[in-house]
Amino acid sequence: MAVNNNQNQAKKKMITLMVIWTLLGIIFTVVLALVQPFGIQGIKGALSVGWHLPNFLILVTILWYFGRGPLKEHLVQRRAGLAEAIAEAERQKLAAEDRHQEYREKLDRIGEEMAGLKQAMREEAEREKERILAAARDEAARIRHEAEFTSRQELSKARAALREEAAALTVELAEKVIRQVINDQDQERILRDYLGREELKP
Repeated sequence: MAVNNNQNQAKKKMITLMVIWTLLGIIFTVVLALVQPFGIQGIKGALSVGWHLPNFLILVTILWYFGRGPLKEHLVQRRAGLAEAIAEAERQKLAAEDRHQEYREKLDRIGEEMAGLKQAMREEAEREKERILAAARDEAARIRHEAEFTSRQELSKARAALREEAAALTVELAEKVIRQVINDQDQERILRDYLGREELKP
């Protein structure tokens, strides 16, 4: 019901405008005719111009009446499209700023992580150095211990060999001395004493 009333009011406005334009055209024609010098040419020229003006105004009114809805709708859509484009651009700008901030924070974190990684690598290198030095000290101690053990064994062997050699030399020397000191009679007597002792043994 309200839509019909609006349409009726719009039609009435259009008709009123057309009547006003027509009346203005007639008045303009009469004014032109009065201004022109009297004669057929003046009246014809005034009528020609006078009728073109109302026709033009009526055409403008018709175009305005039928075109204002689609034009208005187009302008509304255009405005909405522009508003949406502006809002989208703003959203993209905010998203870009957020990404920029996120990348900046990531770069800061990477810098901190790199510093931490360098520190960890230095500490690990120091620990590895200490481990290698400790292993070298242990190996040196083991080699020294083995060398001492080997030298002690070699010394013991050398001493044993010297003792054996000394004993052999002592025996040999004793034999020589005995041979020089004891004659054949002493040897027989010693042999008899020895054999006698052996016979007395149970």
